[in-house]
Amino acid sequence: MLERRPRRLGLVVLAGALLVLFHRLLLGEVFFWGLPTLQFYPWREYAFDLLRQGQLPLWNPYNGAGAPLLANYQSALLYPLNWPGFFLPLAWSMSVTAVLHLFIGGLGMTALLRCLGAGALGQGMAALAFALPGYLVARLGTH
Repeated sequence: MLERRPRRLGLVVLAGALLVLFHRLLLGEVFFWGLPTLQFYPWREYAFDLLRQGQLPLWNPYNGAGAPLLANYQSALLYPLNWPGFFLPLAWSMSVTAVLHLFIGGLGMTALLRCLGAGALGQGMAALAFALPGYLVARLGTH
């Protein structure tokens, strides 16, 4: 049992850092900028509304002369991490999904460093370095 605690240290540090840095986003106090606001949110809201009405969201008639909706990888309706948007407030579920992507990235880095034989501190530092660089945080809205 004692052996497992140090392994989790990196994940606890990563989760804590994400909560501290993105608490306003996770609490719904702020919303994303750019693409999520202008493109992803309206597409998903429309698609989930159609699903709630019992219709399959195949086509978006509001984009130009129309565009595929279900088959569009940017609307990402078939991506499992977007499914909570059907049941929960969409803006909040998109925020949680974005932060969850960072956590999953850090989780993967922790697993890699564990396989390479790094200690708990090294795993935690690598998870933070991978999940929170300026580029990923700046591009977070395009998830």
